[in-house]
Amino acid sequence: MTTIDSACHPCPRRLSTICAATSMTPTNPVRDTGRLRKPRRAVVALTDENLQAVRTAIRDWQRPIPGKPGPRHNGDQADVVDLMLATGARIGELLALRWEDLDLAAERPSLTICGTLVFVKGQGFFRQPWTKRPDSNRRPLDPGTIY
Repeated sequence: MTTIDSACHPCPRRLSTICAATSMTPTNPVRDTGRLRKPRRAVVALTDENLQAVRTAIRDWQRPIPGKPGPRHNGDQADVVDLMLATGARIGELLALRWEDLDLAAERPSLTICGTLVFVKGQGFFRQPWTKRPDSNRRPLDPGTIY
């Protein structure tokens, strides 16, 4: 079995080591303890009906309501959600896209995910020039995504 990292549980491990060394206990039970494993969750994908329901809810939310105070809604949210669904990119990666990351003139248009939007306390949001994964991702775009 794997041993527990001493940084995680230093006191029980040391105490058990001392007890085993002074013959107070026959063995060190903490040394033989394994890590608890969480069962993997099943991946659940949206069905076509779920997808249409999400898109309809966003578009309904964006419709202005006469007399309702507050900022006017625009189409940005629906566009971002559509692009997330089409590319599988994370929200911060899409919000960090620049025009130079898009190649719309190619035979098969694509976008390159090569940065992400991050928040730093005291500084606010800024574009970080790398993603969660170190390699940049080129993702093809189908015509329905572009137009």
